[in-house]
Amino acid sequence: MALTRQPTHGRARGGGLRFGEMERDCVLTHGITSVLQERMVKVSDDYRVFVCATCGLFAIASKDREFYCRRCQKAANVQSTEMPYAAKQLIQELIAMNVIPRISLKSEKHS
Repeated sequence: MALTRQPTHGRARGGGLRFGEMERDCVLTHGITSVLQERMVKVSDDYRVFVCATCGLFAIASKDREFYCRRCQKAANVQSTEMPYAAKQLIQELIAMNVIPRISLKSEKHS
């Protein structure tokens, strides 16, 4: 569907999540969390957003494709993250209703 970017119903229409024997084997072998994330987010409606790490709100793009926070008025602390498009849309609808959810980002530690 165009509004939520979720797949359409049914295999014939190019959508729907099928969970068969091979997927079951992947769950048993690799663990449930990574497989569920792949099937429900990566294959479905993965979307990259830019978030201000200071205030937790979505950053916006300027004309020259630089991202900055409208609330903090700076671009120094903007980070990118991935989330389902439906979650991004829900957050934007909450903001439109004057309910301001904050996105908390954890820094990735490389070993």
